Amino acid sequence: GAYLEREAFYRHCAEAGLLVWQEFPLSSSGPENWPPEDAGVIEALREIAVSYVRRRRSHVSLLLWCGGNELQGSLDGGKRGAGKPVDCSHPCIAMLRDVVQTEDPGRRFLPTSSSGPRFTADAKDFGKGLHHDVHGPWGFGGGYNSIDECRQYWQQDDALFRSETGMPGASSLAIIQKYAGLEPVWPPTTPLWMHNCSCWTQWERLAAPLKDVPADEALRRYVEITQGEQATVLSIAAQA
Repeated sequence: GAYLEREAFYRHCAEAGLLVWQEFPLSSSGPENWPPEDAGVIEALREIAVSYVRRRRSHVSLLLWCGGNELQGSLDGGKRGAGKPVDCSHPCIAMLRDVVQTEDPGRRFLPTSSSGPRFTADAKDFGKGLHHDVHGPWGFGGGYNSIDECRQYWQQDDALFRSETGMPGASSLAIIQKYAGLEPVWPPTTPLWMHNCSCWTQWERLAAPLKDVPADEALRRYVEITQGEQATVLSIAAQA
């Protein structure tokens, strides 16, 4: 996503039989997921895009170019919100497409990841032809709320491609304790845990059953529970 790896990365991917989905340096931020429309910014980005393509187009591991990660607006066509990925009618995305067509003709270009027509797949919309390339879910609360619901969701899945999905799980006890520094490791509501996104901790769901457990034992159980759920959910998704 956005970052252009060193040439060695692409060589190693070729040796390992891996293909690279390379995105240009645009990404969603949550509050603002819409690509820039200012002509000066687009022109500056054009120079970067040309440099990206010329430096990496010769690598056999390079599968495709993509405008950027999770560039989207609302389903009603608004520039704020989420649900509808941008397409090549956007001036910035059209410019990136044109750069690829000029500098690396024959290699595929996608406007964004996911490319839609919907950003995510909602179970109530299965069967409607809206889920070609989608992102998600990323855990409980994003399509299912239990392991049983997870199985049902993936059994019904009608997406043609899932370019991103996942399930959060805690690192091992050893890693948590090694990198905690002076921050308390329990509960998972301190800055140590909150530096990224609180939803990844699954704490709203797990706080009650661990509330009265001693801290050391609670942390051990928390790691065990989240890693177990992660392994189960990812195996269900991968098999589907």
